[in-house]
Amino acid sequence: MIAPKDNINLDGLEECVIGTELQEDTLVYSMDKLIEKHKEMGMDEEEAVEFIFYNIVRLQDYGSFIIIYEEQPKTIQSNNP
Repeated sequence: MIAPKDNINLDGLEECVIGTELQEDTLVYSMDKLIEKHKEMGMDEEEAVEFIFYNIVRLQDYGSFIIIYEEQPKTIQSNNP
């Protein structure tokens, strides 16, 4: 049996929490709010997204938290028929 992971609280990002998954009592973070928080720290959007995926998402190997995407990703429109 695989041991359950401990829940992770991302220090300094409490305002990005939008809820709790009740069954496991796991914090749920908003990707949009995480991006905005990192932009407030001086990153542009691309840097913020890269930082989050490289430094935060990878923490899920060591503990449990959820990141949800509230908005649909932007699509690239082509001028070709």
